[in-house]
Amino acid sequence: MAENSWNGREHNHFFRNTGQGRFIEMGTALGLDGIADARGFAASDFDHDGDVDLVVNNYNSPAYYYVNHWKEKGQWLAVRLKGTKSNRDGIGAIITAVTGRHSQHRLVGAGHAYTGQFSKEQIFGLGQAESAEIRVRWPDGREEHFGQQKALQRTVLVEGKGQPIAPPPILPEVTAKQSLSRSRLLIWLLPLGILLGLSLVFSPRNIPYHEASRPE
Repeated sequence: MAENSWNGREHNHFFRNTGQGRFIEMGTALGLDGIADARGFAASDFDHDGDVDLVVNNYNSPAYYYVNHWKEKGQWLAVRLKGTKSNRDGIGAIITAVTGRHSQHRLVGAGHAYTGQFSKEQIFGLGQAESAEIRVRWPDGREEHFGQQKALQRTVLVEGKGQPIAPPPILPEVTAKQSLSRSRLLIWLLPLGILLGLSLVFSPRNIPYHEASRPE
């Protein structure tokens, strides 16, 4: 039992996304299953090498600092927003990075976990791609396209400096009066449709008959 743990059984868990709709628990395999009572964490690129590290805050115990030394390191891109019409840090914006047929989405937030705050800089793993197409949806709903951003760099995207993306067309609103008129029209057309269907079913052409022959 850990010295400052309530029960010594509150092991931390770490789930890896397989990319196929499933998650695998890898806390023990990666050495992340500390038995101190964790009460919050923060994820960021603390050592500025392009991958995400972890700091775990513990109850009555020192914090854990996990440095990411994953061997299969690919390309990466770090994106930070600077709002001009929106708030300064772009909180509430969604950043989308597209590489080929794959896309990743990051929500810029404030307060991501219990007693934890993630960095406002968003890290995108790009695999072997040399660049990523970046789009930003700002908190007020406006979208901008910032083109291809080269990998292995940290970039700041300023609101208003990208190419605006036209919003999708808005469907016309249907007023209550129009909806009532359409309902009345359907009520009138329904009996006519039923009568038409019955007339087709019982049409003389559909009723078999035998022609009587005149006796000799």
